[in-house]
Amino acid sequence: TDFLVERAADAYAELLGAWRPVSTGTIDLVPGQLGKGALDGALRGAILARLPRVAFLEPAAPRDPEAENGWADDWDRERHLDRTEDTASGTSALRPVEAEVVEGVGAETVRVLAEVLPCLLPAGLERRTELRTLGVARVPLTEAIDRLAGLERDPAWWHRLYDSLAGTDPDRLTGLPVPLAGDPEDERAGRPPRTTIGPRQILLPVPDALTGPVLGRLSRLGLKVAHPDAAHPLLEKLGALPATPRAVLTTPQVRSAVAGSLDAGEIWDEDALDADELAETVLTLVRDAELAPGDEPWLGALALPDDEGEPAPAGELVLPGSPFAQIMREGELGFVDQELADRWGEGPLTACGVLATFALVRATDVVLDPDELEPRDSDFAEPDDAGLLDAVDVWCEDLLDQLPETPVPPVATEIVAVRDLDLVDDDAWPQALAMLAQPPLRDALTQPVR
Repeated sequence: TDFLVERAADAYAELLGAWRPVSTGTIDLVPGQLGKGALDGALRGAILARLPRVAFLEPAAPRDPEAENGWADDWDRERHLDRTEDTASGTSALRPVEAEVVEGVGAETVRVLAEVLPCLLPAGLERRTELRTLGVARVPLTEAIDRLAGLERDPAWWHRLYDSLAGTDPDRLTGLPVPLAGDPEDERAGRPPRTTIGPRQILLPVPDALTGPVLGRLSRLGLKVAHPDAAHPLLEKLGALPATPRAVLTTPQVRSAVAGSLDAGEIWDEDALDADELAETVLTLVRDAELAPGDEPWLGALALPDDEGEPAPAGELVLPGSPFAQIMREGELGFVDQELADRWGEGPLTACGVLATFALVRATDVVLDPDELEPRDSDFAEPDDAGLLDAVDVWCEDLLDQLPETPVPPVATEIVAVRDLDLVDDDAWPQALAMLAQPPLRDALTQPVR
């Protein structure tokens, strides 16, 4: 009897392995309870012992039949199951021992994942008791996503994956890889983009923004920008940030690069931007963000070439031909490079701190102590630094002489004053006064200190 059971089980396994066409319907051929007799149980047990190594399960995506040969083992050889015949017949069926079911995902997600995880079964089979009986592995979505780390695929494939995952619980997608925008030369050479794990803090390209050389340079600043062809609303739901020019400009990486731009040439770094590349990148972002002077005061530390070709902080340069250039005493401040001024114009340069007119200082809660009114130790002229005002200590002493003595220095609620009056040429005061008569400079002359 045992011999007959073994031969019957062999025959059943061979018939199931040769079944065509392979489909999800072949799962129905896995024997359930045949009966209550001992012979029925023995036959079912013998068949189930063989089926885990029989290729009869339909994969979620077509696969290479050659891959099946790698699963041949002693059990196959002992029973003379010729693997070459399966290969010649073009079967792409999976064996239960190699098959996997991804839990809790839709059919489209499984189809996309199966292109890189070839042992996946079609979606919707998680509850089939036959697969549990055969020991088919169940893979949580989080584990399947973890397997994608380091995967090299074109951005369009990632976009299809994100599209298929729309509506999935975000907690299951925290480790989702994101392809990054890189050097255009890499793309022209056909090299796939590198990926990073997790969408948080990734910048999502905005249409008609961050194009051309600027996009490639952001990665060299340490920013992670998603590849434009892979950008998807799902990534924003998972913590990615729209890469508007203002958002990119105010990232810690860009601010750090601006703060250290004067010393950039002294530190060798193969991937770092040189001074010209950084200036072009920042000015492009400033222009696209439509910043006004004073919106981001820290931009005054950006190194720009002066009229002699030497780098200088933007906040210490004057725009050639501007009203301030016409009233400034010669040699007080350098001019920004004329070619740079012609290329970018007044808007982006003055937003970076280049002077085209007088600058205002607007400070609040200022302690009226002459010894404390010193310029702050900063990389740029802070707009609320009362210590930048010329002879502010003398003004403070004169003001204190008009006030009754107090145990502690009084505090000015707000001071609005014009900076750099000490740079005006003696012969240019008529023009300077005409400038000061215009708002908002006029407010500094007419509003009393409070």
